[in-house]
Amino acid sequence: MAENPNKEDSYILNHEFQHSENGRNNNDEHHEPLENAFDALPYPFYIVNSRNGYVIKANPATGLKEGDKTYIEAEFGDIPAIKENIHDLIKEVKLSGKTLNREFSTADSTGSKKDIEIHIYPIFDDNRKISQIAIYVLDITKRKKAESEVLQEKQQITEITRIDPVTGFYNKRYLMERLTAEISRAQRSILPMALLIVELEDFEQTNDSRGRDASNEILKETAAMIKDEGRQEDVFFRYKENQFAALLIESGYAGAKRFSEHIISKIGAHAFNVNGEEIRASVSVGAACYPERSIKTAEDLLKVADCALIEAKDFGKGRAVFYQNKGTPLTEGNYKSANVETLKKTITDLGDRSKKTIVESIYDFAASFENNEYINGKSTEQIFSIAKKVSNLEEIYSVARSIDSRNPFIGEHFEWIISTIEKLADTLKISPEEVQDMKSAAALYDIGKIFISDSILHKKSPLTVEECRIIKKHPQIAFDMVKASSMLKGSLPSILHHHERYNGTGYPDGLKGEEIPLGARIISVADAYQALISDRPYRKAFNDDKALNIVEKAAGTYFDPKVVKAFVANVS
Repeated sequence: MAENPNKEDSYILNHEFQHSENGRNNNDEHHEPLENAFDALPYPFYIVNSRNGYVIKANPATGLKEGDKTYIEAEFGDIPAIKENIHDLIKEVKLSGKTLNREFSTADSTGSKKDIEIHIYPIFDDNRKISQIAIYVLDITKRKKAESEVLQEKQQITEITRIDPVTGFYNKRYLMERLTAEISRAQRSILPMALLIVELEDFEQTNDSRGRDASNEILKETAAMIKDEGRQEDVFFRYKENQFAALLIESGYAGAKRFSEHIISKIGAHAFNVNGEEIRASVSVGAACYPERSIKTAEDLLKVADCALIEAKDFGKGRAVFYQNKGTPLTEGNYKSANVETLKKTITDLGDRSKKTIVESIYDFAASFENNEYINGKSTEQIFSIAKKVSNLEEIYSVARSIDSRNPFIGEHFEWIISTIEKLADTLKISPEEVQDMKSAAALYDIGKIFISDSILHKKSPLTVEECRIIKKHPQIAFDMVKASSMLKGSLPSILHHHERYNGTGYPDGLKGEEIPLGARIISVADAYQALISDRPYRKAFNDDKALNIVEKAAGTYFDPKVVKAFVANVS
């Protein structure tokens, strides 16, 4: 097959063959140049019946001789992708009345890759109806190879322009591009990421006193130590003259803290040898993690990490500050609690990485919220007692039981909800994977109540405005406690949104209708029913019929009608 047609060929294909084949008989002399050009085309060209694909005319490049009878699909026996799709392509042209181009890859007789481009044109009769189809085929292997080489060259040039020549790290320009992409990925996967800004301290003095070459050597060695501390998936940048950025993929606060501690210690203990002279250096670190409710964009993440670095430098050399909890910087001082250190040691001793994910997530929460209003003065030993239980998915349920045990009115609350989810799975056509996520959410959605005072949970009189504000925090607290666990990423939406209402009047985000995750909609109905049939400090339990009647009346306002219908059918 020949390569792309020249301008003269293109004129023939795009103009002459749009006219009626029937008109040729009225002026054969006029069409003689067209016939000659058609036969001279160096690539296969067919005119076929638009109804059945029968080949009416073919040029010599097709290999067909005058009088040969064949259908167009038979001409592509060596290109299965075209053979199998040719009639669909012709149908598409007939429906649209427009030309169509498609590219296909195949292999030649030697097994080498071959790129083919097929062009299909409608031919109209005098009544402007499509009577015939023109088809020609080009071998575009050389063109595609050339395009690929140009693309590779562009990618190489792009990569070169992204690289800092001194450290070999990516540069600041690429930092924003990559941060934006990773924020988008994290939003889809609900997996965490951490951004650390690392500043090499006293750099200007070193540069002034020892020169640019000496400074560059220190930068190179520092970059090497930072990269050596990272994992294969982590990405590193030279952010400013004496600052680096480390993007830790799928890493939460615990991972970011370990990374910071290690590089601060390693660089602080390192002796830089510059022209035979031993030089000491130190670094400060500002860090932030995503997801964080106050961080929405790459610019937000970079800004708060920069702010955290400023805070770190205010403490002195060799310090790290982590930004967390809606704008409140979390300083190294928050890590001094003996209870949290005990918790950290216990987690470290667990050893098995596959079992540490949930535990580390809870440790992240313990470390970050110790001085926060959520804790309400309680010892982190309470968190420790939970964390040491949650070493695998099954043991999540032991945590849920410890939550249920705080409320003497509800009994085996979460286990009943899990049973309900299993019953509704077939009716609502829920996949096994989604069922497992929902069951985990059902076990943990109330874990945030650990930090709500018993005096509020068991209060007999109406709650005050402030008490309502506090109790409405428990979905967010639960989300924050387990958000860093990749094992629970599919459960997080249901944990966070189980108090949303179908009409959009719920919390924390006022989601409406099917914006609310299905798991949250199911938990909401089951949780409400359980509350109605349970004794409360301020009332006695309703009987089953009354409770179901209340739930049914709330369909379309509080609850999803289809979930209510399935629930009532299964429970009654």
